[in-house]
Amino acid sequence: MKIKKIIAALPHDQIGQLALEGVIAPVTVESSIVSAFTEQSIRAESYAGKLYGLPKAIETPIFLYNKDLMKKAPKTMNELYEISKSNQNAGQYGFLAPWDNFYFANAVLSGMGSYVFKQEKQSLDPTDIGLHSDGADGVSYISKWYNENLFPKGIIGENGGSTLEALFQKGKWRYYFNTCMI
Repeated sequence: MKIKKIIAALPHDQIGQLALEGVIAPVTVESSIVSAFTEQSIRAESYAGKLYGLPKAIETPIFLYNKDLMKKAPKTMNELYEISKSNQNAGQYGFLAPWDNFYFANAVLSGMGSYVFKQEKQSLDPTDIGLHSDGADGVSYISKWYNENLFPKGIIGENGGSTLEALFQKGKWRYYFNTCMI
């Protein structure tokens, strides 16, 4: 029996395993089409240097702010931290982020020089884990927001997103870090 080609929408984090199992095959795509996407999104659809699909959407964490409470966004994280501290007793929050989720915490960790696995030319090096001192600095930075009660306790865990959205509806936060799909 001959199997015909099937097109499927798959999460990028399943590409490697499915390629290893032989469930999906590499695709050939004209370079003019590939160049329309970001390098990171094409890399997410690749495994061992071979392309297995094209992105249907690109999702990234973004920084939002409530224009009713703040006229402009802060320029630095330190400025954001100071705004958060000054709003701590006002029944509002200067900034909220679901940093108990690595997807969001990685913005801080990688911003401080940490990485999960070293990026090689066409793959990752699982023996080079970059969550050492730079990663520890990032974890310490994130921890101070929780330790100083700048984030409400209800934003941790699976239901944290609902709490964050409810606080937005009530006008309780000035700045927020969440996901946007393009």
